[in-house]
Amino acid sequence: MKIATSTSLLISLLVAQTLPFTVVALVEPDRTNSIAYNSFVNPALSSDTEFVPLASVQALIDNEDQTGWINESNISLQDVQVDVRSGRIASIPLNTPIYPGDNRLLWRIAPLDYDDHEDENNVTDQYYSYMAIQGVKQWLTQHQDELSISVSELFAEGSVRTAVHDNGNLIQVNMGRSYNNLTVVDSRAFATVKRGNLVNIGFEKWGSLNPGLDFTPTLTLDEAKNKLADWSGADLVSPRTGLGDKENKDVCEPKLQILTLAHDDTRKRKRVPKNMTISADTKFYHHKEMGYKHILAWRVCPVFGNQQREIMEGLIDAHTGEIYSFIDKIDYFTGTGSVYPLSNDGKGPDGMWQSGWPMPFLQIKDVNSGALVTTDTGGNFFTSGTNAIGFRGQYVLMADVCGEAGMTVQGNFDWGGSAGTDCKTPGYGGKGNTHASRSGYYELNKMMEIARSHLPSNEWLKLRLTANMNIKDSCNAYWDGSTINFFRSSGSCANTGEIAAVFDHEWGHGLDNNDVYPDIVMPSGEGIADIYSALRLGDSCIGRGFFSVPCTQSGDPCINNCTGVRDIDYEQHASGKPHTLTWTIENCEDFDVSLDRLVYAEAIWSLWKRDLPSLYGYDDNTALEIVMRLTFIAAGNVATWYSGGPPYGGCGGNSGYLSYLYADDDDGDITNGTPHMTAIYAAHNRQEIACKRPTVRDSGCLDTPQEAPTLNIVSGSMKNILMWTSVSNAIEYQVFRTEGVSKCAQGKVLLATVPSNIMNYTDTGLMNGRDYFYIVIPKGKDSACFGPASECIQAVPKEEPDYQVACQSEFVVIEMNPDCNGCITERNTSAGICTVFPLGGYTGNVSVTCSASGFSCSSFSPIMLSADDDYVNVHVNISITPSTSAGAHQIDVLASDGSISRSAKISVLVFDMTTAQGYQEAVYSPNLGAPVCFPTSKECTSGNLLIGRGNMGPEPNAPNVIDDCLDGSAGTYKYDESVNKIVVRSGRINREDSDQLITEGDYITIIATVWSFSPDDTADFWITSTPSDPSWNYIGSVHSRKKGKSEDIKIDFRLGKGLTQAVRVNFHYGALSATLTPCLGGPFDDADDLVFTVHPSQNATTPAPSPQSKSSKKPTPKPSTPPTRRSSKGSKRVRYHSRGTT
Repeated sequence: MKIATSTSLLISLLVAQTLPFTVVALVEPDRTNSIAYNSFVNPALSSDTEFVPLASVQALIDNEDQTGWINESNISLQDVQVDVRSGRIASIPLNTPIYPGDNRLLWRIAPLDYDDHEDENNVTDQYYSYMAIQGVKQWLTQHQDELSISVSELFAEGSVRTAVHDNGNLIQVNMGRSYNNLTVVDSRAFATVKRGNLVNIGFEKWGSLNPGLDFTPTLTLDEAKNKLADWSGADLVSPRTGLGDKENKDVCEPKLQILTLAHDDTRKRKRVPKNMTISADTKFYHHKEMGYKHILAWRVCPVFGNQQREIMEGLIDAHTGEIYSFIDKIDYFTGTGSVYPLSNDGKGPDGMWQSGWPMPFLQIKDVNSGALVTTDTGGNFFTSGTNAIGFRGQYVLMADVCGEAGMTVQGNFDWGGSAGTDCKTPGYGGKGNTHASRSGYYELNKMMEIARSHLPSNEWLKLRLTANMNIKDSCNAYWDGSTINFFRSSGSCANTGEIAAVFDHEWGHGLDNNDVYPDIVMPSGEGIADIYSALRLGDSCIGRGFFSVPCTQSGDPCINNCTGVRDIDYEQHASGKPHTLTWTIENCEDFDVSLDRLVYAEAIWSLWKRDLPSLYGYDDNTALEIVMRLTFIAAGNVATWYSGGPPYGGCGGNSGYLSYLYADDDDGDITNGTPHMTAIYAAHNRQEIACKRPTVRDSGCLDTPQEAPTLNIVSGSMKNILMWTSVSNAIEYQVFRTEGVSKCAQGKVLLATVPSNIMNYTDTGLMNGRDYFYIVIPKGKDSACFGPASECIQAVPKEEPDYQVACQSEFVVIEMNPDCNGCITERNTSAGICTVFPLGGYTGNVSVTCSASGFSCSSFSPIMLSADDDYVNVHVNISITPSTSAGAHQIDVLASDGSISRSAKISVLVFDMTTAQGYQEAVYSPNLGAPVCFPTSKECTSGNLLIGRGNMGPEPNAPNVIDDCLDGSAGTYKYDESVNKIVVRSGRINREDSDQLITEGDYITIIATVWSFSPDDTADFWITSTPSDPSWNYIGSVHSRKKGKSEDIKIDFRLGKGLTQAVRVNFHYGALSATLTPCLGGPFDDADDLVFTVHPSQNATTPAPSPQSKSSKKPTPKPSTPPTRRSSKGSKRVRYHSRGTT
């Protein structure tokens, strides 16, 4: 076992659908002399509105046809909010089962017509999501006339997003609006489902569309761009040319949209006029001086000659040419290996580098066998031999402008640390082994680990995030829609890549951009990013150490030496007063949202630190976990945190305040109160962003535990065993863990939720010798019902005699011949290899057994482990039986000495040879990092495994290459380049000799299904006969023929020798590159690989490599299998770990 760390950071490795995009940053930059200096937003586009109770609109009350059903449903008219502009319901609280039944959890009696649902006792999140969408759709269809909406404008393909929480207990639904196949910008419907009941439905900016709206643009796309050029006074740059050595082009997909505008062309907040009348077109009231109107508009993002990193988006009336918006979509943050735990300001242990911190989820590659392993949360890994490492992990990739980071090591390794900043390194590990890369890798992984524990169904959190470090600029950081970016230091401010709060803040923008509502929240996304950062680090000072002096905020400077960009605790400002909605209106210039962030960020900080403790007596840890849960759930479906005017800016649609109430609700009805409603109201009302309806009262969570459990911990090797006392009324217990210098005063990973009859939990994968901190919280009848947390207990894992078992990550392949009727032949059986690692001086006999339904298996055991051994390999022989089915399976492997048991799994692929040799669909190989076809066939296809490019699509298992070539992150899915499928089949393009196995020395045809940006796009084709250590041979290049469409690009080639080979398609803009390389690395490039097996031939020869066959970037060998000796032993045993200094 090994650990990765860094001398200043402990890394147990040692170191330390197309969505709308917005680029967000820590602080607003100086835009003087930049293209963004002419930014403009038409007041009509920034329409604000007010929300009033339905009970105050007599004209609606008198219309029984429209509102009678509300009275019949026993819903208080005071609790129904009306949008003043549209005259429509903005939000209505319900308590309506959306499937028949008489219990509160109604899911399992729904029609079982969803293909992926088979076992109703094991319902998946996908099934809950499907059922919620169908139930909401049915309810809206039944009530669309009364609501004066049309369901035909909802549920278009790709327009619905959901989030499933607490195993289906709460589901959020976001429904974008479209008309005539065009998106209606800023107009949407939303719903919340609790315990199988529809508890909330609402609409934002839903105005009547003018039936006379002309959907054929008068202006062409080029004319619209020229309008922007005239406005800005800057010259347009031809797409993808002109900015240094970077490719450039329109950075968003030009498209026609329907804009939602204020009818009165003003953002002024108005009260409901007294002379309301029923509108003929909506049947609801509508005042002629207010309301919404709609226009057809071009949305374009051209490139200008004086443009730097800005992403300029323009919205232009497609008929009149009037410009409604011209803005920079990068919303800047002005803003720690050694790992810097919190800051690099040198103050206290959290501001100084810390040595030997673990590098979690880092990918380690055995350079001899090619085996790829991933470290655990404590940076531990189990492998043998010599390993290649870099700052590339399962969830995070550090791309450092200072250079690449990498080492070849044996056993434990430590990335080290050094004095200095920016590009300073310890003198080894490559030029990219910087404080920023070490600190960022650690902190981002810990923030993401917390988020995954709260949002397990969020797909974005399962992807790899790229962090660009040490960019040659200063005083900022930003999220650009797919990556996070950090600048170097200057005389004015510190390196933003060495400050933990800045990492968490920019990551927070990414989550905001990829949750249920897939865009940056309004009026400012800075607030929710600040909240995520503050909850993770337990610090209201956002970005401590960013400046050398205390921050200022519109004349209300920070006190207590907050040297960050702002402080979200109002008591840490000179005034000591909340920054309310009134304060924001008085201090912000027109359409300036830079101060809006404080309004709601202060509310959530106060909810944790003031209101939950003062009103209910919660301790700090319990209060924090309540707020953590509420925030991860509630923030996901908020589009506008607050709107309207003071003192009640939280009445609109799905406001932040109402969303927190729905997340806090325990019974599916917020009108009767929620468990913490008084505190949630107090926190928001202090900032003038609450709502006086529904009536504020605490209710629910009866018989919730009132006493804290007593927690005890016994530490072992790489583990802590938690045991706690039972408390009355507990339905379940939740276990939380954190680590680092802040102890429990920071965000924690939710490790487990266990039923009340279980009062123990074993936390594994930890770093020996590192401090970990735990609490256990008893829960009542609902996930919203919190009892008091246990005391925070510290525990330190320690090395002791133990062992671990790990099995090869590559598939074991078995060929099945049904004619043999289950008999065992050479091809009907195979062997997997597992490795047993003795730890802490362990000596003893260990039996290795295996089991799986449909297979028979055996192994050589028992084996003798000695304290002097590094590892012992064990062959596991696997055979099929008459009941074996074709497809992917897993074999359970158990190593036991009678007192210690350790388990692992072997993945097995079984092929029916009567059909397999004709057509094979690839499976993803985590070892190789790309799709693989087994066994030899006439045709191998990647199927759906390559659709998209990187985060766009998103592409499954991106980047799908067998070396370290990365996809470009610029552009938009189904607008810019992507490789969506690769097929390799036998024979020439004309299908000559296609009805035979893919064979050495014979021709193959490679077919790449791509999305073309223009006919200037090019597909470069490459091949290697050594996928585990690729040396690429150039085949040829083919231009695309289409623009903005999917097409198949083909080339044929005579295979050389090699029983396993791989092809690469590198699809990029422009003609053949002057520097021919299999990894161009352009911002719009997509490189994908497909690995396939080849039938042997005595007549084949190995083709001579082309003169330019090597990648300009050194390929990284990918894994094949572990060592193959039945019971081989190393000369000595090393406990491997990875560390870093942050």
